[in-house]
This record gives sequence, structure tokens and C-alpha cells, in this order.
Amino acid sequence: MRHLGSKLALGAISVGVLTALPAAGAFASGPPPAATAFAAAVITPAGGSVSGFGITATFARGAVSHDDLAILGDWPNGMAVAPPSGHAVKTFSLQICNDSTGTPTNCTSELGNYPASPSAGGTERLDGQTISYTGPQRGVNFGTATNKLVSFTIDTGAKAVYIYDPNFSTTAQAYPKLLPSTVAHGTLRFQTFQPIVWTLTSPTN
Repeated sequence: MRHLGSKLALGAISVGVLTALPAAGAFASGPPPAATAFAAAVITPAGGSVSGFGITATFARGAVSHDDLAILGDWPNGMAVAPPSGHAVKTFSLQICNDSTGTPTNCTSELGNYPASPSAGGTERLDGQTISYTGPQRGVNFGTATNKLVSFTIDTGAKAVYIYDPNFSTTAQAYPKLLPSTVAHGTLRFQTFQPIVWTLTSPTN
């Protein structure tokens, strides 16, 4: 079995810097641009990790039930809607493909699993290959809301992490949830049970 994760380069690694955003309440003009770089790795039922852009996603044992391809997407810093406070450090996504061989198919959309995310399928380019995604795949979970099996370690100077929902144009709607996280020695950590899109923020000082 060919593991695409070993075949794909990790893509351009670009750790984000603090970037000023539009004033709160700015209006989005449709879905944000696609991710600009990707990091990919094969995750097995025993666990594994994928790293890039100052971010590592670690999958616990049992997070996936067969060999899957996990993809971190690095988005342009600064979405069309300002976050609740501070400046955006980095916006990123996690995707999962139910296939880790050849050209993967049946991948979750870049826009993630969040309710009302665009449901249409499509394609994207990943390190010179075109891969297909089937939409949000709301049924794709890693554990449960209380037993999350994916942990993120963030080394970008971020102080907080928000869900980013690209379907809305106001700050309150586009960033519906500040996620529980911890910060120690410059590293932010949080957990998830769904592939989705997040924005990391830091204070304006």
C-alpha cells in the first residue's frame, strides 16, 4: 500500500506574524480564499501526527478507524471578518481523507465540519495532485465532544483559539465559540473532535 503522506512534501512552511485586521463588523464577501499551503501525513488507528506552520495535530489511538490522510491547511492571515479581539496570528484547518493511498478521495472540505458550511463537493490541489472532497462530512468525528482524540500544539505566539465559520459576516457569528485552551511557555494547546477551521489570536499589546 502506498502511503501518500510519505509521497507528499509538507508544502511551504510559513509561520504567521501578527497582521492587522479590518474593524469588527466588516462584512465578508463570500467564502474565504483557499488555504495557501498544506502539510499532510498518514494517520493510522494506532495514532499519529501531522505538523506544519507552527502547528502539530496529534491523533490519539482510535481517532481514526483505518489509515486516513490528515491535511493541515494554512490560510491567508486575516479573514474578511475581524475576530472578537486582537489580531489574527493564523487561520488554519484540519481535513481528513478516508483514503491514504494514491490520490486520496472522500476528503472533508477545507471549510470544515461546522454546521452550514458549504456542502458541495469539489477539488483542490495538494502538492501537485488534485484531490477530491465531498463536503463538510458532518459525520466525521474523532471521539466525542467530551472525549476529544485530537490535540493541537500551537507555537505561533497565539493566546486564544476560536472556531471560524465562513458562512457569516459579523464578528459574533463568524467566531461563534472561544475554545478552551491552555498557554504555557509560549505554547497554546487545545483539543478537538471534528475537522474544522480555526483562527488563533493574540492580544493587541
